[in-house]
Amino acid sequence: MEIKILQEQGRNDISVICVAGHLDGQSYQDLISAASKVVESGVKNILLDLSELTYISSAGLVSLHTVALMT
Repeated sequence: MEIKILQEQGRNDISVICVAGHLDGQSYQDLISAASKVVESGVKNILLDLSELTYISSAGLVSLHTVALMT
């Protein structure tokens, strides 16, 4: 899995977390960790770009839920 974090400027600053590849039991903690770092930096708005995600398991869904609860 590959994670890229982009900063978008506008009326409200947004961090875009782009996830590519497989989001599963081996990689879901990586997404949670990346989102935690973004939130700790003070960002209040996160957009998850899952357009390049090719597979998601139930563990991947847990990570999405966890990220949603962070903001």
